[in-house]
Amino acid sequence: MKRCTKCETEKPESRFQVFKTKTGTRLGSWCRDCTNANQLRWKLRFPEKAKQCVVTAKARREAREPGYRRDEFRKTKYGLSKTQFADMRAAQNDLCALCDDKMTPPCVDHDHVSGKVRALLCRNCNNALGKLQDCPGLLLKAAAYLEHFEKYAGACFSSFKQQINK
Repeated sequence: MKRCTKCETEKPESRFQVFKTKTGTRLGSWCRDCTNANQLRWKLRFPEKAKQCVVTAKARREAREPGYRRDEFRKTKYGLSKTQFADMRAAQNDLCALCDDKMTPPCVDHDHVSGKVRALLCRNCNNALGKLQDCPGLLLKAAAYLEHFEKYAGACFSSFKQQINK
């Protein structure tokens, strides 16, 4: 237990911020509740400065580590580390698992129910699967629909793009 110097209450040590120092680590003197309330007051009092601090911090981090936000997002949402993502890209030769086109940028395809990562797709294929709600039945109905009208029956994705661009 530790006493907060701001609100003067005893709280578990887990309720205090941990700071790294040259000699080790130490706990902050204010509890997280008091620290958060103080930061919120400052942000409300100086909104432009607060916004600039966030922008500057993001810019500094992006300059140090290009692409860190995408890496953090993939780690948080899909559990994929930077190395695992790079390995998946290399295993697929930077090609979409569905249409075999080059992926710019690659999208992580995952099961929306289980969260399990399936493969990397190009943006078009990933969007198409998403629009069809990852439902094989809808995908088959869409294929049957196209075959019924025979305009693009049997056309693969790349030849479909070529017909559109004419």
